[in-house]
Amino acid sequence: MININSSVIRSISYEVDSLLVLFQDGSLYSYEAPVKVFNDWLKSDSKGRFFNMFVRSEFKGVEL
Repeated sequence: MININSSVIRSISYEVDSLLVLFQDGSLYSYEAPVKVFNDWLKSDSKGRFFNMFVRSEFKGVEL
């Protein structure tokens, strides 16, 4: 997992066609998203804004 600077998200990683998101409250979610989304997220200036615009709104999350 890669730690990111966000008040809501603690860290993210990508494994086998799944984007994993660990939130600050300790919950872990998996999103079936292409690796391009993960790579673009790492380059984004605002990790929270990117998550809301391109992950949460586009892909269904499943709590693990």
